[in-house]
Amino acid sequence: MVKLIKTYKPSIVFAFDPANRDFINLNLNHTDHRNLGEAVFDSVFASKNRYLFPGSQHKADKIYFFGSNKPNHFVDITKKIDLKLKALSKHKCQFPDFKKVEKFLRKFLSKGTKRYKYSEAFRVVEVIQIT
Repeated sequence: MVKLIKTYKPSIVFAFDPANRDFINLNLNHTDHRNLGEAVFDSVFASKNRYLFPGSQHKADKIYFFGSNKPNHFVDITKKIDLKLKALSKHKCQFPDFKKVEKFLRKFLSKGTKRYKYSEAFRVVEVIQIT
C-alpha cells in the first residue's frame, strides 16, 4: 500500500475506521475492515516518512475513515442517494434481499446530521508532517 500511495500521490485516502474498538456494533467491527483500516493508517504514515520505506516521500493531506462510530465530518449525498443505492444493488452476493438493505440504508443515512436529508459520515484525520 505504501508503494501505491507513493506512486499515485493522493491528497485524500479513504479507509474503514480501524478505531472502532468498542464492539457495540457488529456491522462496524468486521475483522477485515478493521485490519484494512489499520494497514491503510500505517501505510499513510510510512509513505510520508523517509526512514520507513525506500524511495521518495509522499504525504497525503487527510484520511477519511468511513464506517466510523465517531464521525466528525458529513457529506451531503441527498442528490446522489439513488445512484449510491443502484450501485450497491449490483452486489447481489452481499445483499440478496436488497429491498431490506435499501430501507435500512435510507434510514441510516438520514440519521448522520440534521443538516442534510442523506449524508455520508466520516472521521477525518489530518496528516501532519513533523520534519
